[in-house]
Amino acid sequence: MHECSRYVEPSSLETQQETERRPHWDATGRQITFGAVVIKRYRQAAENQIAMLEAFEKNCWGSVIDNPLPDEGFVDRIDQLYETVKSLNRGHLVHCIVFFTCNCGSSVGWRMVPSTPEAPRGLLKFFGIMGLLTVE
Repeated sequence: MHECSRYVEPSSLETQQETERRPHWDATGRQITFGAVVIKRYRQAAENQIAMLEAFEKNCWGSVIDNPLPDEGFVDRIDQLYETVKSLNRGHLVHCIVFFTCNCGSSVGWRMVPSTPEAPRGLLKFFGIMGLLTVE
């Protein structure tokens, strides 16, 4: 169990529901999940992407975090952040979240993607159950 899903007091049902509405970085399985849905798997090294996912996980998937990439001196951090975000958005098995840069490249965020007709019916039902969208 990851740190952001620690025991929640019964009176804090809203807090528990908010926790369930966040992605999760599984470092052991090298995958991003949202509930039971696998969003993206990593089979190859992707140091910057993994550093960013670890930072989101450490921050309990706050909607925006400071640029977590190391300052290597010889690399433009803003370009490095933009390229990492582009890579984070590629290769999703299910496209339900998107990463973005903000604050002139000093921060990175994530948000849910609105439902689309291409989304698998099972995923739409899952999000409907989670109260994240309406299923017709």
